[in-house]
Amino acid sequence: YYITNNLRMGDNETLSSTTTFTPTFNSALDISYGVVFFACFVLGSLGNMFCFLFFRSRKRDVSNLIYQLITVNDAVICICVIPVGLAYLSKRAPGAIFGTPWSCSPGHMSGTPTVVSVSSW
Repeated sequence: YYITNNLRMGDNETLSSTTTFTPTFNSALDISYGVVFFACFVLGSLGNMFCFLFFRSRKRDVSNLIYQLITVNDAVICICVIPVGLAYLSKRAPGAIFGTPWSCSPGHMSGTPTVVSVSSW
C-alpha cells in the first residue's frame, strides 16, 4: 500500500512524501474467523434446507409460503459468507474471487496497483 501526502506550504510550494507499508494481520484470529464463517455456512445451509423441506411438506397457505421464502433468503445469506471465509483462511490474499477483473476493487479492475492519495491543505 502506498500513501502519498501532499502538503501545501505556500503559494507555489508543496511538500510531498510517499510512505510504503504492509498491513499486519493476526493469523490465529483470521483462522478463527474463517472457521466460524464456514461453520455458519454449513450449519446455516443445512438448517435452512431442512426447514424449507419441512414447510414445503405442509399444506399450502400464505404463512408456509412466507416461511419458505425466508428460508431461501437465509440460505442465500449463508452462501454469501463463503468468499469472506476464504479470504480469512488464505491470509487475506485476493484469491479466485477477489483477484479477478470482475471484483469490486478499482485497482484490480484497471490492472494497476491501487494508490491512496491523501491531501492536506
